[in-house]
Amino acid sequence: MLHPTPRSAAPIPPIAVTETLATLADALREASDGSLVVDIEDHASLQACALYLSCDDVEFFLVPTANGVAEATVYCIYGRCPPAQEIAVWRRLLEMNLAMARAGHAGFGLDGQTGEVVHAFTVRLDPSRAALLLGVIEGVARHARAWRRDHGLVSQPASPVPVGPMQGALLV
Repeated sequence: MLHPTPRSAAPIPPIAVTETLATLADALREASDGSLVVDIEDHASLQACALYLSCDDVEFFLVPTANGVAEATVYCIYGRCPPAQEIAVWRRLLEMNLAMARAGHAGFGLDGQTGEVVHAFTVRLDPSRAALLLGVIEGVARHARAWRRDHGLVSQPASPVPVGPMQGALLV
């Protein structure tokens, strides 16, 4: 897993984040040989740009953190849980969150607006590590497809970008 930028890292101005996203988008396109769909989207609700990624029909949104450090939260949309499977899926999500918390990694939650299962993790905004990030994206996409198959999650393309904690989007 990619590690977040050290807390001592100097803050970067918003324009530099946008330029870094554009450079990272280009590096991801090149590293994926066209297998990864990459778009930069400007979201007024975020007051920032975000990267939209699609890997084998699994959607990701890479949203720069608001703390001004060169890192971003990646949201992977696993899909909506069928009502008959909700309790089993939620139980498994809680088990996985506990295991990942012990390891100091990512977490799962439910998008408060769409009801979709979302996997969130933090990465450095470092275009020189695009190949490593691509490997992580591909691995998470495989995991999301397995969850869709094993738990009956339904994907709905073009999910809205999670807007972050305290705004009702991601309940972890």
